[in-house]
Amino acid sequence: RFWCQYWILIALLTVCERVGDAFVSWVPMYSEAKLAFIIYLWCPKTKGTTYVYDSFFRPVVLKHETEIDRNLLELR
Repeated sequence: RFWCQYWILIALLTVCERVGDAFVSWVPMYSEAKLAFIIYLWCPKTKGTTYVYDSFFRPVVLKHETEIDRNLLELR
């Protein structure tokens, strides 16, 4: 479960970074902050992946779950 949540968050971070690259690339120490965030997510002692996933990502998915399921059925 940990690795699934971790890779979902990394994928989400990558997509957001690609879209907002023009806005965040000029921020000082952005790369260092991103590295620290990835280490926070990865480190088992901090349980960062579980916290970020349960606090931010999961409520959004639960809120839009019916819409997501409907769109997936339409794609089939």
